Amino acid sequence: VTDLGCGVSFPQQVTMLDISEQRFISGSQVVCIQSQISFNCISFSNTHKWEGPDGYLSYLQNPIIDSATLAMTGVYTINIKPPGCLAAIQQSIDVYVHHPAEPMGVTVNVVCLDSPSPQLTATPSPYHTIQWYDTDGVTKLAQAPSNTPTHKVDTITYYVTQISDTLGCESPKKPIVVIISDLPDPAVAPYSPEICAGEIPTIILPVTD
Repeated sequence: VTDLGCGVSFPQQVTMLDISEQRFISGSQVVCIQSQISFNCISFSNTHKWEGPDGYLSYLQNPIIDSATLAMTGVYTINIKPPGCLAAIQQSIDVYVHHPAEPMGVTVNVVCLDSPSPQLTATPSPYHTIQWYDTDGVTKLAQAPSNTPTHKVDTITYYVTQISDTLGCESPKKPIVVIISDLPDPAVAPYSPEICAGEIPTIILPVTD
């Protein structure tokens, strides 16, 4: 660079960057189902076009998708049109929507009237933690219900989920039903034994499960 007035000159280094090799986008890559997916684009253009799975299309620079579904898993691509005569730039980001399966457990537990409360159990998948809910399906319990009342015939439903240890994603609520069954009446068949005078009859009643 030369100052034509004073005749002073000094070197100036200029670096030319290929903008097509720069990373301009970021955003959600692994999200829980029903959570939010967001994208960000550091842009030098007013023209943006995002495309993705399940027919997704947006012309916003930084779009947000509410309530993610499994169908939204896939590759999202943005096309950026730089100013001037530069060619359009295309970049992509992978998004995975995580939805844990329900935990393993016995869904129906039958106990007799006035018997001890059943021990309810559920088994989580690897790297997941069990979460129990009370009968309203909202109130969280610190552990599996262990004091189910059995003093009357009833049907009581608890709920259980499993939560991802890494992402915090929660599975759908799985109903765990406890049926308190009435005690069966003994079955008595018609019985007319022939006995002699002075004998004491013996009556045998069959037992049912």
